[in-house]
Amino acid sequence: MEGGHDGVARNHSTELHPREWSRLLAQGRNKGGACVPGKANACSGIPADYGSQLLHCCQKRCCDVLNDNANCGACNRRCGSAQSCCHGKCAATAYDPRNCGACGRKGGSGQLCCSGKCAAVSSDQHNCGACGNRCGSGQACCKGKCITTTSDGKNCGACGKCCSRAGQVCCNGKCTLVASDAQNCGACGKRCGSGQSCCNGSCTTVTNDARNCGACGKSCSRAGQVCCNGKCTLVASDAQNCGACGKRCGSGQLCCGGKCAAAGSQNCGACGNRCSAGQSCCNGKCAEVASDPQNCGACGRRCGYWQLCCRGACTNVASDDRNCGQCGKVCRNNDRCEYGICGYA
Repeated sequence: MEGGHDGVARNHSTELHPREWSRLLAQGRNKGGACVPGKANACSGIPADYGSQLLHCCQKRCCDVLNDNANCGACNRRCGSAQSCCHGKCAATAYDPRNCGACGRKGGSGQLCCSGKCAAVSSDQHNCGACGNRCGSGQACCKGKCITTTSDGKNCGACGKCCSRAGQVCCNGKCTLVASDAQNCGACGKRCGSGQSCCNGSCTTVTNDARNCGACGKSCSRAGQVCCNGKCTLVASDAQNCGACGKRCGSGQLCCGGKCAAAGSQNCGACGNRCSAGQSCCNGKCAEVASDPQNCGACGRRCGYWQLCCRGACTNVASDDRNCGQCGKVCRNNDRCEYGICGYA
């Protein structure tokens, strides 16, 4: 009996006269059954189904005025479009937080009723801060606001993820140090070219920048230094970079004052190292070729055993009558030089 007659029986069996109770049972009136307004019957404002229904006689029919959209709370009180009769009151279940989507369905803390569904407006992408407020592509609902997490430093990549380090910027959802990131140098999306590094937010060619030579912050501090291929170079004296980066001196040449110069008596072993009169530059050193047994008469000419270099000639001082034992010692009185001694006997 949908709770109507049975409920009446449960709730009012002790209140009616036995003959009246028998008459009600015989009538079998319940929700939807026929009734006579103003007469004593099962539809005369009697609660049923443990109080979940309240029967009234409306248009000669038993109606549950607690749940009937056409007779909500009283006969002929009709609920509007998109409304439902909830415990005798018309409720818009599409947005009523006490009756969200259905009578008696309540939303939780921080929730609103949006299109008949309970929505947490602090984080709902489709109802951010208010019902129907949709966040766009690349956005997230953070504390009830649509945030572009690809660029927001306080919500970078996700709500609440903050770029906390000094100098960090949110680039494409990642916290980035734009002072040093070659993909985002100085600003998001600003990429440095091939061979460049991001130094203090500027794209720098570290192969030739004297302030950032080979690496950011590595400065060529000595006077006359130039950054050549990532190394600090003194172009005034570097034979590989003489006067300018990449300008190489020829074989055997020195770089003197930024110019390539032939190594010789004017630049012996080093720029400006001049050999004295009678000297020759041999293997980067000034040599007395008139007396040097390692460079006798010419660079690299070595004298043999018992020989000395005398006036640029290798001389056997063991037997030479004019250079006996040493250069310039002449044997007299027709003495012969033997074993480096004049007149040896």
